Amino acid sequence: MLSNLKPGVVSVVCAETGEVSKFFLSSGFFKISHVDGDSVAEVSGVEAVPLDHIDKERTAQVLQELLAEAQGSSDPWTKAKAVLG
Repeated sequence: MLSNLKPGVVSVVCAETGEVSKFFLSSGFFKISHVDGDSVAEVSGVEAVPLDHIDKERTAQVLQELLAEAQGSSDPWTKAKAVLG
């Protein structure tokens, strides 16, 4: 089975310690396969960022700056840059 992943948070639990690490995935794939009678799950992310590396306030600030720049411009490139970040 193969499935697309939408943007969101993925939690990874370490088998030995039980420690949980959380990552934001921009998109990716989830695959389940059967090898020698066992089920194997694979997560492949296009971009994975540890949640503790994401600064929500800075992200909101940059977004506001880009939107303000685009709003005051008639240049299509500036508007596209604001939409794409």
